[in-house]
Amino acid sequence: MTMLGFLIVFPLVIAAILLAVRNNAARNVVVVAASLVIGLASIWLVAVGLNGASPVYFEFSSPIVDGICTIVGIVVAITVICFGAKYKNPLAIVLAVVQLIGSLVFELNFAHGIEVATPLYYDQLTLLMVFIIGVIGSAICVYALGYMEDFQAHEPEGALDRRPTFFALMFVFLSAMYVIVFADHMTWLFTGWEVTTLCSFLLIAYTRTEEAIRNAFRQIIMNLLGGISFLIGLFVCHGDALARRVFGDGAAGPADRRARRHRLRVRGHHQGGADAVLHLAAGRHGGSDAHERAAPFLDDGQGRRVPAR
Repeated sequence: MTMLGFLIVFPLVIAAILLAVRNNAARNVVVVAASLVIGLASIWLVAVGLNGASPVYFEFSSPIVDGICTIVGIVVAITVICFGAKYKNPLAIVLAVVQLIGSLVFELNFAHGIEVATPLYYDQLTLLMVFIIGVIGSAICVYALGYMEDFQAHEPEGALDRRPTFFALMFVFLSAMYVIVFADHMTWLFTGWEVTTLCSFLLIAYTRTEEAIRNAFRQIIMNLLGGISFLIGLFVCHGDALARRVFGDGAAGPADRRARRHRLRVRGHHQGGADAVLHLAAGRHGGSDAHERAAPFLDDGQGRRVPAR
């Protein structure tokens, strides 16, 4: 799990450094060195993952991370609202407000009660995406050094050099992409989506020309629609809980009622907690032999969940 955390956090540290670095030569060194580290770390993870069991799940829990996700969602929405007001785009403002309200309703009423034992994981598809992000994404950052130097040379004399912001956004984008591919936690996944949405908007609008602003808002509107659809999916996934909250326990769906009846049956057995879990899993999968069906994953002793063989 250390390598997953490194690939998420390290680009954020580099982004903070790049915001402070104003010297062009120093920036080049930081970007090249950081890109090399990210690329090599990604290749190492891919090599280790391909040689081991897959998928691999990691146990982790942190209220701080959950709180950060909430704050990030609020900041993203407020930023979009401010840009929408500045450039007089009411549709972007409305969609950002809808997404913000939906996010807060979900977070305050449902997310705090959701426990995800293994919020991080990787499988074969994840490893493919890690390779693309770590190698191709880092290479793009390095290529952008020359591209942005040429761009800045064509700016009017005395124009503000905003390259520190540009490269900081590039590395924040890399971090958010890692969150998306590693997250087995829907709230964390949604946060990664929000961050990539905002980074894309700011990068597209970087030149601040009329065409760039128009295309940036076209992108943000499409992504906000996607984010709202994502939220609708989250609410649908927790529809039974919503129905119980509004209409009482009698409104729970058939699947939830079956689960509750089975839990009551399990409580009637004079067995230990482990046997109760095994019976619950067997009933859920329609089998009679609980010990054969209940434990598809095992702990490898390092906090990782790997498939049972």
